[in-house]
Amino acid sequence: MGLKNFFGLERRRESRKGIAVDVEFQVWNESLLKPLTQKCSGGLTNISLEGACLQTNHVLIAGHHLMIHNDVEGKTPLILEVPFSASGEASPRKLKAQVIWYKKVGEERRFQFDVGLKFVGLSEDDQKNLESLLRPSGP
Repeated sequence: MGLKNFFGLERRRESRKGIAVDVEFQVWNESLLKPLTQKCSGGLTNISLEGACLQTNHVLIAGHHLMIHNDVEGKTPLILEVPFSASGEASPRKLKAQVIWYKKVGEERRFQFDVGLKFVGLSEDDQKNLESLLRPSGP
């Protein structure tokens, strides 16, 4: 049992599901409505209706650091391209997320960095797709 659980320090309101989904992401400019960076690959884990952990090897993309250049007013969110198989759509859905934290986790894993994300501005359809992704798949 981790110290967070022992001392009751878990701050999340929504439980997270430990699934992993391959995604592409890029930094978005809300003012200009265009990408600031090229797309990078990563994996989305610990997903909830409120946020997720993005695992990636890229925190510095074309001179833009995900945390240092992160705008707290939400002007430079990440756009995640998430495949939702339950939605029946061929192309991935784009979800907007704000970077909350990041840490280097080591080179022995597929991805070197964990990046904590909070979803922002989700549509009703995006919310439903997240709910279907988090729903238990067994009987």
